[in-house]
Amino acid sequence: MKKIGIIVGIIVLIGVVLFAIPMEIVVEKSAVINADRATVYENVSKFENFQKWSPWVDLDPSQKVIISGDDGKVGAKLNWESTSDEVGTGSQEIMAISNDRIDLELEFTAPWQSVSQVYYTFTDKDNGVEVLWGYKGRGNLMMKLMVSDMLGECYNNGLTSLQKVCK
Repeated sequence: MKKIGIIVGIIVLIGVVLFAIPMEIVVEKSAVINADRATVYENVSKFENFQKWSPWVDLDPSQKVIISGDDGKVGAKLNWESTSDEVGTGSQEIMAISNDRIDLELEFTAPWQSVSQVYYTFTDKDNGVEVLWGYKGRGNLMMKLMVSDMLGECYNNGLTSLQKVCK
């Protein structure tokens, strides 16, 4: 009976670690886009162009999208609303923008609530421009595992689509 109590205690402890302790979640994917820097930057920096290569548009083509502010500038905002839990509802706002980096605040309001950071960096390469697409947020270990896999796959799909759009 004592062994069962110890086993139950260990399972509870593992559950607390998996579900309660917040930790940083970082996902980064990159690809060299075989196009000139101006074309790549134009397609990444403007929300209107993001809709042409966003992996979430494919997941829910009927989602409602509203772009406000001066697109491609600090303060521009993309709001979306989807009935798909894979896409959710939320917004992205450009917080900082330069020739080498774009920083966004990503806020989800459904099916969960969270605020995190998304960023792009641009590095010139001999055969194009390396685009690094990154995400930083917080969550428990289970969320970290789910977000890392799901978001990593979406980012890879998006970067593949970006390559096609930039041709």
